Amino acid sequence: MMSWLTGSKLKNHVDRVAITIAGVAPDLDGIGILVDLFTGKNRYFFQYHHVLGHSLISAIGISLLISVFAVRKKLVFAIALIVTHLHYFCDWIGSMGPNGETWPIAYLYPFSNGFLPDASFQWKLNDWQNQVILIALVVLTASVSIRKGNSIFEIFGRRFDHEVFKLSKKVKLSLSKIS
Repeated sequence: MMSWLTGSKLKNHVDRVAITIAGVAPDLDGIGILVDLFTGKNRYFFQYHHVLGHSLISAIGISLLISVFAVRKKLVFAIALIVTHLHYFCDWIGSMGPNGETWPIAYLYPFSNGFLPDASFQWKLNDWQNQVILIALVVLTASVSIRKGNSIFEIFGRRFDHEVFKLSKKVKLSLSKIS
């Protein structure tokens, strides 16, 4: 939602979708969890998540790749670079595991195996801070969506986004009849 909100002021649908995808793309390094599930080994997810997709090089790569598809290439590259770093920051401060283990980010990978400084202040993924942020993002995203006439669902296509708006109007109408 943060990525979509960041790009929501752009007029072009393709550019907004590109920026939204850029903000989520770093977590593609978590795909190893599927390999782990199918093989029964816990190796790839914990070895590569927050490493392959959470580095300066991957931020530049994601931003370059995303900007290839964009209309305003330079602007989308710059915003994509910002939203990938916003993703890293959010992971760095708010993704501690349930057992209290902090989840470091290998920002300088592959040049260094070092991680960002340990975020001893990092809160758990399911702590109240993330819940408050989520609620605020949902409210803000809904508000911007209503004002702009498009929503985060545009990443699945304009038709899907349009259907979401039609459904929301029906729900609003139904709720007003109940009141």
